[in-house]
Amino acid sequence: MSARMTLMIALAGGLAIWHFAPSAQPGVDKMTSASVGQHDSNEFAITNLMSKTACIAKRGDVVSSRSRSFVADGDCETVWPGLATVKNWTENEDGSVVLTNGRGEQVLTISVADGVDYEVLDPVNALVTLTSIQ
Repeated sequence: MSARMTLMIALAGGLAIWHFAPSAQPGVDKMTSASVGQHDSNEFAITNLMSKTACIAKRGDVVSSRSRSFVADGDCETVWPGLATVKNWTENEDGSVVLTNGRGEQVLTISVADGVDYEVLDPVNALVTLTSIQ
């Protein structure tokens, strides 16, 4: 094997090690850093931007692998029709959340948003946001 071939193999090996080796950045925990932006609060201020109304709701206990209970106060009916009847918070694989009433009927579908924790996806005419209360 020529010296040139040996040098090329050594260079390729060094690049592979550099590329695939974990970075040595002390103080940066990639697992913790990746969790930034997740919403751990269980209490939300729900606001209708059109009617300028707001209410408080709580995401409760785990019901299933994807669902949690949900309780909205009576004032939530003025924020969005049916919102005060929501009983379930069900998380979908795409990151969206469906808020359903006691009969399993969808009231709102929400998704993670910029500037607030969640915004309504469906129905599309609902200018409603959820912001966690710490």
